[in-house]
Amino acid sequence: MRLLLLMIRLAILPDWMHYQYPDQHHFYRRKFTTQHHAKRKVVKKIWLFAGAIMICFPALPFVIITSLLTLLLSLAVLDETS
Repeated sequence: MRLLLLMIRLAILPDWMHYQYPDQHHFYRRKFTTQHHAKRKVVKKIWLFAGAIMICFPALPFVIITSLLTLLLSLAVLDETS
């Protein structure tokens, strides 16, 4: 099963995504930095907090607005320029 998943991954993903240490100037390299991992942890905490709030107040308009605001905040945190 694991071999089958590996073969599917190799067939679907582009070549540059197979390397753990891609070219230094390639945009995909950011996923392997400690700064990016720290940003991802912050985004995970933001989503967990927002999810807990959405569970406490399960009104559909509130959930939609909270989800959109959380998405925008997550994208702002993960932005490469900062």
